[in-house]
Amino acid sequence: MELPAVTNPLLVCAGVFALAAVFIGSAFLKTSPSRIATGVIRTKTEYGGGTYSQQQVGAQRGFRASTSIPIAPSYTFEVAVQGLPDLARCSLNTVAAEKFHIGQKVRVEYIVRGMKPFWSRVYITNMEAVP
Repeated sequence: MELPAVTNPLLVCAGVFALAAVFIGSAFLKTSPSRIATGVIRTKTEYGGGTYSQQQVGAQRGFRASTSIPIAPSYTFEVAVQGLPDLARCSLNTVAAEKFHIGQKVRVEYIVRGMKPFWSRVYITNMEAVP
């Protein structure tokens, strides 16, 4: 029995792009249930504030200048969460980050996004100090 030849290569491209969209959507948009665990802060990195310049795009830009967007300073923490092989990251503003330091035990609430055999990332949604 002979298989029919593909008559339109655009159908093949559409199928490939549809599979890619399903893969990307399941990797980045699908979330796991929220979990709670304890961990230890390994690093605390300060990121200073600054400004971001947004350029106007499109056919009718005219003489508009770029828009400056202020970026607030923050701290990024890397936390060794119990039961996870890799470090999880959490960013906090400077006021919330004052009560955390390196080596401190914390309780974190996190979600895992991604597709386990290919890629996954841990997002910390809440971090509290353990007394």
